[in-house]
Amino acid sequence: MHTPINPEVFRQRARVAIKQKFEALLDEVGRAKGSVQGTAKQIGLSHTMLPLYVKAKTKQGREKYNVPSADVLLAALLKWGWKIRVEDTGGTPGWCEFGLTDMEGGLERRKTESTQMSLFDALTDLDQQIDSLKKTVGRAEVEVQKALAHRRTA
Repeated sequence: MHTPINPEVFRQRARVAIKQKFEALLDEVGRAKGSVQGTAKQIGLSHTMLPLYVKAKTKQGREKYNVPSADVLLAALLKWGWKIRVEDTGGTPGWCEFGLTDMEGGLERRKTESTQMSLFDALTDLDQQIDSLKKTVGRAEVEVQKALAHRRTA
């Protein structure tokens, strides 16, 4: 039987899980001697904002976690294929995981299908275009003849 998790507990655990993702990202950038500024730019942040999602201090000196805005979190989920896992040791199921790569249809690139038409389809399409062109040219000729005839009578 599923027992619901307290929303406040879930929010706190989700904040911690998101903080851990950003910590891992900054650790990876540091180990690879990468650019924090370049990494932050990939998800639309300034280089000063990215570290604030890992650790920030309140005015009283206590540690707090800044949670990124929805667009920043969405960009990170899309850019790096993140999955956020929230553990719940007191209920069933014991965890909740969310991300964007497991969606129906997926966000992963699909194989491109051939855009080349078969010879039969190409000829049929060309024939239809020629018929339309003939009709258009014929209609233009009729209109020109009418205009010339109208001019002669006037």
